[in-house]
Order: sequence, then structure tokens, then C-alpha cells
Amino acid sequence: MGAVTARNEEQLGSSDAAIIAMRRILLRHARALADGAAAPLPARDGSVYRVRFAETLAASGDALAAADRERLCAAEPSPAASRRPLPEGEGGGPPA
Repeated sequence: MGAVTARNEEQLGSSDAAIIAMRRILLRHARALADGAAAPLPARDGSVYRVRFAETLAASGDALAAADRERLCAAEPSPAASRRPLPEGEGGGPPA
């Protein structure tokens, strides 16, 4: 890591609103920790970072099938399940 940069001479503009907001949040939480507040959940339990991407296709208006829901919510995804072929006419073969 490099040297700590002094931020008091920065010239932030209106397009830097997200940077300003994030710095305010970080400072507020740092002050709260210094005053004895409990650490946020990610600092206490790293398992909250265990997030994975999942997707499935369903016809418009159809409810999510139980099998798809089970596969998407499984603790460990199966590689074969994520490569399920599409039905014909929906990108999986020639239209009928």
C-alpha cells in the first residue's frame, strides 16, 4: 500500500456525490465504533459475503417451478443444473 493521501485539499464536484456520501458513511461508522458501538455484521461474520449468481428462464406469467426454486436456493450449486437446455423455440432449438 502507498502513502496516505490528504483529502482536505481535494476539489470534489457535483459528479462526486457518491464519493462524498460514502466517505460520510465511513466516518459515521468509524466514530460509532470508537464510541463503543457493535461492529457491523460483515466484520463479525464473514459468511454474509457468500453470495452467488443464479438465473433461470420462465415463460411470461409463469410461477417459478419448485424444482427451479430448489436448485436456485441450494447451498452448493450443481454445475450440470446451471446448464439446463432451453426449450425449443426459446433459444434451445428451432422454432416450431
